[in-house]
Amino acid sequence: MTDTRPRRRKQKLKLQPKSAAGYEGMFEVGVADVDDPYEPGKSLRVAVNVRHDPLIHWKSRGQIDEAEYHAGRRFQRIHARAEIGGPAALDYSKPLVDGGYPQDPLTDRVVQANAEMLALRAVLGQADFLLVIRVICLGNTIDQEAAAWGGRDPSRYVARRVRDALGALALHWGATGREKSRVRAAHLA
Repeated sequence: MTDTRPRRRKQKLKLQPKSAAGYEGMFEVGVADVDDPYEPGKSLRVAVNVRHDPLIHWKSRGQIDEAEYHAGRRFQRIHARAEIGGPAALDYSKPLVDGGYPQDPLTDRVVQANAEMLALRAVLGQADFLLVIRVICLGNTIDQEAAAWGGRDPSRYVARRVRDALGALALHWGATGREKSRVRAAHLA
């Protein structure tokens, strides 16, 4: 008995236009594991745009490993904590009052994060430290950063430098093993 249904052709993953800033006019759907908010300790697989975040994009393509990915995320968290006068929540349900004491923008947490950033600058060197901040934390694209560099293939060079810097951060925070598959529990800090 033969199958008379029409055969479906395998479709290639198409990059589709997206008008939002930071997408470079494209998006690519991938899968990521996230913590389940309803069941602690469990994870969910969700669809994400891997083109929006360089860490997810590189991890989905196997260009960085788990330790480098977590090192990049930890660097992002430290950078966010180091900002002075970051976003603050306003409670509009409370009545407006005059006066009061202004909050100190330089908290102990900010001071500690800035000390960590200073130590990381010594680990990476000034050029790679600033490059990681611009690409991983501020969201600049590799092509934007490559415009400032010369050479035969500046985009590859810049991407390689950022990935090497992530590897150095992973080693600094205690990545172990041939594949650096584990980072100390400190990556959750």
